[in-house]
Amino acid sequence: MEVPAETNILEVNIARTVIFDENDRLLVLWRADNDSYNAGGPDLPGGGLEPPETPSEAAIRETYEETGIDLAQTALRQVCEIITEENDGTRIKRLTRTFFAACVKSPIIALRPEEHHSHEFVPLARAREIFVDSTTKLQCLEEVVALQTRGELAAA
Repeated sequence: MEVPAETNILEVNIARTVIFDENDRLLVLWRADNDSYNAGGPDLPGGGLEPPETPSEAAIRETYEETGIDLAQTALRQVCEIITEENDGTRIKRLTRTFFAACVKSPIIALRPEEHHSHEFVPLARAREIFVDSTTKLQCLEEVVALQTRGELAAA
């Protein structure tokens, strides 16, 4: 479908962090039941960039805001970037999702109840089941596993 020249392009940039503990379990957050985004569903820490943030700065800020985990920038490893576009004929929405990984030893989680009602650390097999409906999250989980397997991620 041709997009008219006057079409608006809406750029949306999101940073997410795949956090795992020293036992190779991944952190899954469960959205608040009244949340406008994926109510009651599974999630990873993350959210939109606030200009002039970089994706890694947003990942650090969002992780802290949503979990209380303070990540040093050196603890983050960019895992993948996925860009998708949606076109309704009058506007293109270009969504850039940048995923990071961090291994945190014995993290203490402090959730914001207006965003998430609970959390759990789960083995990879369970995380794959939880995120089965999210192609982008599954793709990035596999990238994280590859880094772990090669010993390129270690607990901070």
